[in-house]
Amino acid sequence: MALELVKEARPVQLPPSSLSSPEWCESIRELLQNDQAPRALKAADRALRDSVKRKDKAGEARARQMQVRVLFDLPGEDPDDIAEVAKVAAKSLKGVEDIKGELWTLRVLALLDAEALRVDDAIDVGNRMLAKSREADDVGLEGLAELTLAEVTLAGLRVEKSKDHAEMALQLFLRAGDRCGQGACHQVLSDLARQDSDADKALEAACKAQKYFVSGDLHVSREISGVAGALYRQALAQLDLAEEIEALRTAEKAVDACFQMSARDWEAQGLVLVAQAKLAVFDAKGEEGNINHSILKVAQIGADRVARHRPKHRTLMAQALVTLSDALIRTGGLHSAMSAAKDAKLFYQKAGLELLAAKAQLKLAEAEVGLGRGEQAKEDLTEVFKVFEAHKYFDGQDRALDLLDGAHKQLGLPTRAELAKEEQKKRQEELQRQQQLWAQQYYSQQQQQGLPAPTPQWMLPQGEGDSEIAKPKVTKEITRESSPLDLKAGMDVAVLKTKVSQIAAVIIGDDEFEADTPLMEAGLTSNAAVALRDELSKDLPGIKLPHTLIFDYPSVAGIADFVVDQSHMIAG
Repeated sequence: MALELVKEARPVQLPPSSLSSPEWCESIRELLQNDQAPRALKAADRALRDSVKRKDKAGEARARQMQVRVLFDLPGEDPDDIAEVAKVAAKSLKGVEDIKGELWTLRVLALLDAEALRVDDAIDVGNRMLAKSREADDVGLEGLAELTLAEVTLAGLRVEKSKDHAEMALQLFLRAGDRCGQGACHQVLSDLARQDSDADKALEAACKAQKYFVSGDLHVSREISGVAGALYRQALAQLDLAEEIEALRTAEKAVDACFQMSARDWEAQGLVLVAQAKLAVFDAKGEEGNINHSILKVAQIGADRVARHRPKHRTLMAQALVTLSDALIRTGGLHSAMSAAKDAKLFYQKAGLELLAAKAQLKLAEAEVGLGRGEQAKEDLTEVFKVFEAHKYFDGQDRALDLLDGAHKQLGLPTRAELAKEEQKKRQEELQRQQQLWAQQYYSQQQQQGLPAPTPQWMLPQGEGDSEIAKPKVTKEITRESSPLDLKAGMDVAVLKTKVSQIAAVIIGDDEFEADTPLMEAGLTSNAAVALRDELSKDLPGIKLPHTLIFDYPSVAGIADFVVDQSHMIAG
């Protein structure tokens, strides 16, 4: 269905106006349609000079508005320069009472301010639009103002306000019968859902947007919009849902839609997404996947196009460069990958996007590890891990630690696996030491009491440790208040604590101790500890209690938790 929607190229739209459109407006439109923005700008400048010379205020206002429209399509134009032209145009349009033209121009100004991260200024312009639209009592224009506020507040990550404005705009556009306006609102809602990490909701909203964009005039937008924008957002959501093949197909449709609409800047944005989807497909194949150099080619074209059309757009430039860096790493271009990742990090930092800057720095570190620059990689990865930890980005933390192991190997430092192995060895040695100490104490107590002294368990040949002679005898009979516990369906901790406390109290001869009090402090000797283990084994059929039970789980609560865990394993 999506391909059918974009087979016919849409004509370039002229900005809305209450004024009549002279013939030169159509000439400018045709030049834009044929991708000749520089010539179109000259035509708009000429029309402005002629109107000023004739003292034609309406013609002057319309010419200034057309200048803004052409500058929007002019590759590499500085947003601040366009904003200055837009301010003059808005003032001129206000002078001739062209409310439609004025609000269109104010929307452009707000979007440019948001792109330059002057979000508060953008919100002020949006509020001016809202006030003017209400004065004019025009539902459609009020919807446009609310849509603008939704987009600029989203650019400033003011999610709740953006959602409120988007929902209000949706209602107003519905009343006005503006389907493209409704589609634009669903695009914002899709972006908001992705901010909340709700990929399913984002995909649903993007699919709704596509249906509304079948016909009608699009509202001016700096970000990819219309059918292309809806497909673009569907592909983003599909990537989040790990539907890599579907995302690639959808992203390619989005690029095709941009081409048919003669939207070269949007096409650049779409190409970057195609490269991201191709990389995701490669990753999904795992070791069986063979990197195709066409992926690198697409990433390079996307980055070049973004640099040509939107060099001042920090986030778009950063996205393109991170994608290019990723593709370069896969194809062995590590030096170029480092350069691209470093630039991407700077763009994200200037945009105030700390987490994304850290992700770019992660690519930088990956290239550094590949080049054997362990020391620099270690520094970068340490910084990256702190940011990921602060943002609770667990996948990123795992990747950073994996790369850090690689850097440590290069520097001759132990890896995580080696450190864990060493720690496990130390624990085993400590456990063995405790077992020997316990056996020695028991052996000594038996001698002092004039009882037969068996050989300590750690000195016996394997298999003799559980012989009758090694087991201490309980001198006091244990009176049980219940039968052995059923372990088939797991255990209740409270029941377990009662059972352990009951037996421990009889052996110690004192029942005044808390569940979390170490039993050794409550009077349990090493001899009695063995007796406690033996008595518990009788009431806990199926549970294998370790010889070091009291050392590993020193309290009633600790023993109870251990038995509960074991019972869960038995229950399966």
